[in-house]
Amino acid sequence: MGNIEITVVIPTFQRPESVRMAIKSAQQAARGLSDEESLEIIVVDDGHCETTRKTCSEAQRGLSSSIEYLTTSRIGSGPAAARNIGVAAAKGAYIYFLDDDDQFLPNRFERSLPLLRTGICDAVLERTNRVFADGSNRPSYISGPNGCSPSGAIETIEYLISGGKTAHITPGATSFSKEIFIRLGGQNERLRFGEDGEFLLRLGAFARVAFLGGEPVATYFFHPRNSSRSDNLHYHQNIKSLGHFYKSVRGAEAGVRIFVKRLMGQKLDFVLTRYRQESPTYFMRLTGGTRALRFYSWDCLTWNNVKSIAAWLIKRRTA
Repeated sequence: MGNIEITVVIPTFQRPESVRMAIKSAQQAARGLSDEESLEIIVVDDGHCETTRKTCSEAQRGLSSSIEYLTTSRIGSGPAAARNIGVAAAKGAYIYFLDDDDQFLPNRFERSLPLLRTGICDAVLERTNRVFADGSNRPSYISGPNGCSPSGAIETIEYLISGGKTAHITPGATSFSKEIFIRLGGQNERLRFGEDGEFLLRLGAFARVAFLGGEPVATYFFHPRNSSRSDNLHYHQNIKSLGHFYKSVRGAEAGVRIFVKRLMGQKLDFVLTRYRQESPTYFMRLTGGTRALRFYSWDCLTWNNVKSIAAWLIKRRTA
């Protein structure tokens, strides 16, 4: 085995067939490297599934790149914990994330790896082909950077938060140095929703991030097991994720702190309005909104927030 340069970390939870395809896609992408042995794949099993372990063993046979199978400390520790374990064990200087139900495209390392090697950036964010595998026959689309190149922390954070679904960057389209991951403290294991997005925001605030347009480098599959709740009552998770990010930027430059503080206020207005408009019952409205307020940072409070809280409590539901 040669010197490992790249580590692909795949968190998985009781989806052995999906992880088989994810591993295969990483192996195929490695064929474009000058030395396939410079890549290792680490599968971190959060479901402690014996079939997944066997899948990893079978995928290793006859190949030059290594596949390491690890488990989390307990079942259901979450994707952030699994990714942190994988990065901690990584031998490579550069980390590529891949969810177990997604796949790399053959060009995955073509542009990001040379850029990371130069040392002029800590992370590279690229585009993803998003495919509906839920039987809906909806057309696929591409998300991620499209000619944009945010400069500075504030522009990067604004893009990551406000870019919309066509700007969304999936874990499979992110790569970064192991050094920056460790310096930023890894992914937040207290988050079970939006943990990848919160980490990207910290990258935007404290690291040098490159945005690459062009051809997508990964495929993200929409299916029933990775879709958001259909009742749209998960909005408080957005406040929770942003609240954790806000705590992390208290040591950042003043302009970044002020900008994120304003975002927190705007997000609370949005979340409470959505709960008021979409909750099927008043009890569910109160439950969701109370959760949002629980994770809110009160030093971000604005007059608009006060009005939003009052409307959420007493105003009739509107269409």
